Amino acid sequence: MIGSLDVFQTIQAMPTLSLTISTQQGIAAKGRYKTRDAAAEAAERDGLDATNTAGKKYEFGGLILKSRSTEKFTYTIPITFNQHGHFFPQSVTTPKGFTIAADYHTHPHTIKEEGEGFSLGDEQFSLFYSRVMYVADTFSRNMYRYVPHVTQDKENEWCCGVIGDFVVRIP
Repeated sequence: MIGSLDVFQTIQAMPTLSLTISTQQGIAAKGRYKTRDAAAEAAERDGLDATNTAGKKYEFGGLILKSRSTEKFTYTIPITFNQHGHFFPQSVTTPKGFTIAADYHTHPHTIKEEGEGFSLGDEQFSLFYSRVMYVADTFSRNMYRYVPHVTQDKENEWCCGVIGDFVVRIP
């Protein structure tokens, strides 16, 4: 278990991550969905496809969005920062007419032992920014959700981090 000082220092450092990463424009996908989970499933499907196409080198992701006018959900088209093992949702711009409802990204795993669910950094980011986060990995294609201060900590049986709440397996 990580000590509270270690967690505090990691969380304190999070805002500085965006200083070295260039901002990328978030482009809203065309689909509209009734629920945040439905938009996240569509986003993760596209993100997993992009991750596989890129040879599982990088994480792809973006934002889950809520329309200010229709109250429906969509997502930004998956992008990558070309950083192995990292995605920076705070560096994706929010398209006009939308608010951020959650973040999403993929984990480019090739074996079960790399683990499903969230890394400790994912969990800390979600807590720091008080935002819901979704993640899906290329090995299991399971999508998980982490809701700050709601999701119960369940240690991942394969590796490290909290697995999160199972939402759906993406075909």
